[in-house]
Amino acid sequence: MANGRLGKALVAPVSTVQVYKNTSGAEAVVSIIAQSSSGDMILKLDATTDSLLTTTTLVSEAYNERYLNYAVVNTALTDPAPVYVSRFEAKDKSTLNNANEIADFLVVAGSTTYSAKTTTNLSTSRFYMPYDTWLDVWGTADYAWSNACVVARNRVCSFANVSGGTKAIDSPDSFGLRIIKGESTSRIGEENIDYVESGLALDFWNIETPWGIGIQDAGYITGFALNVVSSGTSIETDNNTTNSWAYNGGILYPQMSGNIANNAVLCENKTAIIQCLSSTFFRLNLFRDDLFTVDGSASTRSTRMGQASHQRAFQFDNVKTRIGGQVMYYNYNPTDGLHYICFFNNQNALKLIKIDATACRLVLTNGQIIGLDATDADMSNATYSITDLTSSLSLTQPTAFAFASDVNNTTRCYFIGTQASPVWSLVFSKYNSTTAPEVRYSTDLITWKTPSDFYSPSDYQEIAGVTTVASNSGVLTASRSAIGSLGTDGVLEDPVSFNLYERTGLVLSNNDRVLVYNSGANNISIQVMGFEGG
Repeated sequence: MANGRLGKALVAPVSTVQVYKNTSGAEAVVSIIAQSSSGDMILKLDATTDSLLTTTTLVSEAYNERYLNYAVVNTALTDPAPVYVSRFEAKDKSTLNNANEIADFLVVAGSTTYSAKTTTNLSTSRFYMPYDTWLDVWGTADYAWSNACVVARNRVCSFANVSGGTKAIDSPDSFGLRIIKGESTSRIGEENIDYVESGLALDFWNIETPWGIGIQDAGYITGFALNVVSSGTSIETDNNTTNSWAYNGGILYPQMSGNIANNAVLCENKTAIIQCLSSTFFRLNLFRDDLFTVDGSASTRSTRMGQASHQRAFQFDNVKTRIGGQVMYYNYNPTDGLHYICFFNNQNALKLIKIDATACRLVLTNGQIIGLDATDADMSNATYSITDLTSSLSLTQPTAFAFASDVNNTTRCYFIGTQASPVWSLVFSKYNSTTAPEVRYSTDLITWKTPSDFYSPSDYQEIAGVTTVASNSGVLTASRSAIGSLGTDGVLEDPVSFNLYERTGLVLSNNDRVLVYNSGANNISIQVMGFEGG
C-alpha cells in the first residue's frame, strides 16, 4: 500500500480537482497541506463517482433572443454548420470600405455561408444601413412587432403583416427568408424612402403606430409611418428639405463625406437622435404627442416627423467631433419607461443621463429647442426630468476601441432580450479597420460586463474569448463546477481563506476522495500526505 505523498495538484481559479482517492481497499490516514499567495477554497470529502463538472445550458434557441457575435473574414463561418436557420451578428472584415457593417445575417440550415453578402440591397449598396431585427421581443407568439415587421432594404422600407390570425412571419426561418434574404412573399406596404444616404432608423418599441426616419447628407429628412387606419396595408412618407429639424439645426453632412455610420440616426420609443458627426453637437427630438396616435393620419405624421416647427428637442453642445459618433448608446428601457443616453463630450469624458421623455414632451412646446452643456459636471435637471447617472456608470471600454483614443471608434447597441428580461449588447468596432469587434452586456444600461463576466466568471469556465461565448448550433453551454452537490456530508471547509493551510489526522474510508474547488483568483498548490492501510 502507498505511503508518503498520496496526491498533489495545482488548482487554477474556478476549477474543481480530485486531489486524491483512496482505492486501497482499507482506511487511509492523511494530512492535507495547501499553499497560495491569497487562496480561497472549498474542501470536501466525497465517496461517490459523480462528475466534478456539470454542463449547463445558458441559451437554447434559434438566435431570436440572444446574439452570437462572429467577426467573419468573408462569407464563411468558422464554426460547424448550424442545424437550422440561424441569425448571426457579424462584421465583414474582408474589405476596408469605411463602413461598420455589423448586422444580422441569415444562415440557411446545414450551411456555413451566410446569404447577406450575395444580396446587393443588403450589404454592397451605398445605401446599406445596419438594422435591428426583433423576434418575439414582446414575449408573445407574434414574431417581431405585434402588427408589423419592418426592415430597411436599400431605399425600401417593407412591412410584413403578422396580425389577423394568419401570420406571414411565424418562425425565425420565415422571418429570415422574408426580411433578411428579401423574399417578397407575404410582405405588404413596401415604400421607397428618398433620404437614407446618411442613416435610417426604425422605432421597434412603438408597436401601435410603426414609424421611422431617414436622413440625407445635407440634413434632409424622410419621415415614414404605417397607415394603421387602413388596416396597416400601406406606408405614408413625406420629405422635408430645408424645413427639416436636422437642416435647420445645422446638422449638415452628418456622415462626414459619405462614411456610412451605424448610429447617425437612432429612434427609440417615440424619440429620435440625429448626430452631426462633423460638428460638436447632437440633437434629441421628443416630438409631439399626436405623431403617435392610432387614429392620426399617417401622412400627416410622416410630414411632421421631419419638420423643424414640430420638434420638441434638446441639443447637446460641447461634444467631440467624431466620425464614429458622439453617442455611445441611446436606448429605451422597458423596465422603468425611461431613455438612457451615454455620450462623449469634448473633454474626453463619458456622460450617462436618463430622461423621462413623456414628462419632457409636456414641458416643451412645438419648435422649442433646449440647449444642454455636455461638459457640465452634473447634468441633472428637474425641470426637464433629466437625471445624471455618470457616477453610476460602470463600463470598461476595450483598449482597441476606447472613444478617447480614436475618433473612428464606434458602437452599436442591440436590444437582445425581452420586455420581461431586458438584455443589451454593446458592440465596439472601428471604421476602416479589420480589428474584430468586442462586446459588452447589460441588463440595466448602467452596468456593463464583458462576456466572461456576464456569464458568471466564478462559476462558468468555458468562455471562448471576449467577443464570443462557446456555442454549438444555437445552444450556448458552459461547464459548471458540481462542488455544491458533491460531498455534502463531508464538508471540511466551505469556504476558507488562507496563505498556508494544513489539516492533519484525517481517516479516509475506502473509495473516499479529496475534492477542492478554487473559489479565489490565485492558484492553489495542494498535497495529500499519509499512508494507506493494508
